[in-house]
Amino acid sequence: MHYYMMSMIKSKVVFLLLISLVACEMRKNATPPKKEEEMVAFPYNPLSDKKLMYSLMDTALSTGNVQVYSRVAGYYILAGHEQDFFYCAFAMANKYHCALAYYHVFLILCVAESGYPDLTFKKMDKKSKDFALYNLLKSYELDPEFAKSTIKDIFGKNTPIPKSSTYLQKYAAD
Repeated sequence: MHYYMMSMIKSKVVFLLLISLVACEMRKNATPPKKEEEMVAFPYNPLSDKKLMYSLMDTALSTGNVQVYSRVAGYYILAGHEQDFFYCAFAMANKYHCALAYYHVFLILCVAESGYPDLTFKKMDKKSKDFALYNLLKSYELDPEFAKSTIKDIFGKNTPIPKSSTYLQKYAAD
């Protein structure tokens, strides 16, 4: 399980790097302030601008715009507020079948209790684990890039990967 924990950490680092690349690209396209006094002394925290965050979430949820969703997800996850973002991830996954959102639902469920995915995953009751695995596998089925290292850690490299529907049926049966 130590390997699983390291891989989960590696997955989060890769995810954070992807978010950083998106942020860098956004920053590269941003227009710089014209006057020195217009510059902000501290880094801007978008989460403090509730109106902006709600507007971006509303745009993502009403249009299915994955880029906007990814931007908002990055803000919440990097700030350590993934629990506050759960509804948006869950709705985006269910409404638009967004692979990244399914993966976020899995991650949020797995860090919910302890902040450490491996520890929380081990402690999960069967029904919660089935739901978490459904989301992980659904993400993998839609776009393997997000979940493939986590899938290999959980199911093994040489084990056939089950269908997400298997875990959805288990979840519904309990």
